[in-house]
Amino acid sequence: VVIGCATMFCYLLVQSMQADKVSFDSQLPFQMMTNIHLRMRLLLILEADGPIAVASYMRQVLTGPVGGYYMNSDVFGSRGDFTTSPEINQMFGELVGIWLYYQWMQAGPKPQAQIIELGPGRGTLSADILRTIGQFRKVKQDLSLHLVEVSPKLSQIQQETICGGNTRSTEAVKELDAKPAGCYKAIITNDGIPIFWYNSLEDVPNNEYSMIVANEFFDALPIHQFRRINGNWSEVMIDVDEENGEHHLKFVLAPRPTLHTKLYTKDVIFTRNSKMKDVIEVSPDSAIACKEIANRLQRYGGCALIIDYGDFGTGSDTIRAFRKHKQVHVLDGPGTADLTADVDFAFLKRSIENNDVKFYGPISQGHFLLQMGIQTRLKALIKGLGKSQRNDLLSAYDMLVNPNKMGLRFKVACMIHPCSEKPPAFDVIS
Repeated sequence: VVIGCATMFCYLLVQSMQADKVSFDSQLPFQMMTNIHLRMRLLLILEADGPIAVASYMRQVLTGPVGGYYMNSDVFGSRGDFTTSPEINQMFGELVGIWLYYQWMQAGPKPQAQIIELGPGRGTLSADILRTIGQFRKVKQDLSLHLVEVSPKLSQIQQETICGGNTRSTEAVKELDAKPAGCYKAIITNDGIPIFWYNSLEDVPNNEYSMIVANEFFDALPIHQFRRINGNWSEVMIDVDEENGEHHLKFVLAPRPTLHTKLYTKDVIFTRNSKMKDVIEVSPDSAIACKEIANRLQRYGGCALIIDYGDFGTGSDTIRAFRKHKQVHVLDGPGTADLTADVDFAFLKRSIENNDVKFYGPISQGHFLLQMGIQTRLKALIKGLGKSQRNDLLSAYDMLVNPNKMGLRFKVACMIHPCSEKPPAFDVIS
């Protein structure tokens, strides 16, 4: 294996980092949400308007204002329904931070930059990125953080995670008087870094070098599902279960071609994939987000890192639901379980084919972290730890990189400006 100069340089950055104390998962109290109002709302919509697409169902139950899954609860970590890589150990966020910092430095005279995280979860990844970049550069006047988050509950948790402690009583953390258009919340951290919250990526200011991170963001975006029956494609819909089944809802096939069926079954990549499978999922929202990222990077410069579980056009029937780390039926208890579908990286890449932005990957998460120097970072952190902490750190490392755990299941792709060189971790020649 030949390692490129970019990857080698990032190794040196990892070696130079201070061996900070390992920070392990700390959870806020979590309360399971039972949302009768959401179920009743869905039943009323279905009774009045008929079956709805899977995408409409996902949008309602995940981010809908009435009982949406993400809107009122902390759903992450051991007490929640699923755990993301940043919550497992700080090494993940640190190496993502180094990747972003390297891209920023390679951009030339770009003194001002902004970090944009899509779907920031509990804010752990952004906190680790800021802390990491802060070790190499004084970021107080050079950097701003922009979080795309629709959940009021999670935005408050993100503020507490990034700023630490009870921010209301910390004088150095204050509300900003002037907010950008579209920003619903803004503060300044103890270190003087401004943080802004938005409902949509389109609302984020589009005039600076942007470092965009999307960790387990695209998998939660709504998908349309199509099934081939007797050679013909039909969209999968959701309707009332008139036989009063266990979930009061059921999957049905649209009786006639829907608008999305007409639109996507004629698509070239859809046609090519349909030769291999009888179920196909398409996420228009993912294409829109990808195009917005690409347009931003092409015009103003920057980079984007996408980390998620998925495939390169080979996935089929992947939508599923999780509650308390166990898989449950997709229609069970709307608003009380996470809904997710595998990311089709081939679809993301094709969605920006008319843009000059370069798309690399996907590569496995384990490959990315190993190339970025996670073993070097592990050796620095493990020094001086007691047996229990040492075992916890090794367990976290194994979870992140082991091919039988998150190392292969999760993929990493990136987008960079057309004039940028091949980025670190993606420059390995086997």
